[in-house]
Amino acid sequence: MDIDHLFLELRKIIRTHGKYLMGKLFETVKSSTAMYNITMISTRHDEIGECNSFALWQILEDLRPQVIFLELPPSYLSKAYISSTNKLETNALRPYIDAHNPIIVAVDIDDIPDKTLFDGYNRVIDELKTLEGSNGVDFHNSVNTNTRHAAMYGFKYLNSEHGIASNEAISKAMTKGLEQINDASLTNAHNAWTAFINKRENEMLQNIYTYTENHSYERAVFLLGAAHRKAIREKIKSRVENQPLKLNWSIYGG
Repeated sequence: MDIDHLFLELRKIIRTHGKYLMGKLFETVKSSTAMYNITMISTRHDEIGECNSFALWQILEDLRPQVIFLELPPSYLSKAYISSTNKLETNALRPYIDAHNPIIVAVDIDDIPDKTLFDGYNRVIDELKTLEGSNGVDFHNSVNTNTRHAAMYGFKYLNSEHGIASNEAISKAMTKGLEQINDASLTNAHNAWTAFINKRENEMLQNIYTYTENHSYERAVFLLGAAHRKAIREKIKSRVENQPLKLNWSIYGG
């Protein structure tokens, strides 16, 4: 078949089936843009003031996710965990699950370190709480300010630049406090904790992408502690730019 004849045949197909083909193309584009919309919501694990399970339940009702990604190791997730655990997220999830039956996906790491890591971090916090001088005051004030604002302004605060700034103030106060204490074991414990948090954040995002590669959904949310907000937002941006699989990320509150 010569090229001219081929073009004639193509023109016939387009004239005959053009409307159908354009409709299919539109459906494909519409479907691809409607899929994999995921909203990251910064939250807390304990209820305080305006930051409570009822407020989170209202957010879930507004967004109506079909899939909820939780900051939780998969081995912890069970119906019993959701029904009996008294945490802000689980308290909000129970009525939403009863009404809408979403898929719950635990995306945190199951490779939990031994208690040495946690004991070391708790020792860091205990030492900072009793630290004298301006660095101790800064640590105390930054932690209290963050807690007070969460209680006063709830999820609006946790999902804001003000919330990010408060968590950065806590981190800065910790660094300066550890410099003042000048104890290598405490510095090492803090560095190990920071590395563990970074590992968790990377794995949680990877687990979300892995789940999405194998499942279809239109609307999802990712519930994550507010202290992770800045780091995860930056990692999401990197994923969007470099990951072949495209998720339509939204950051609740901007």
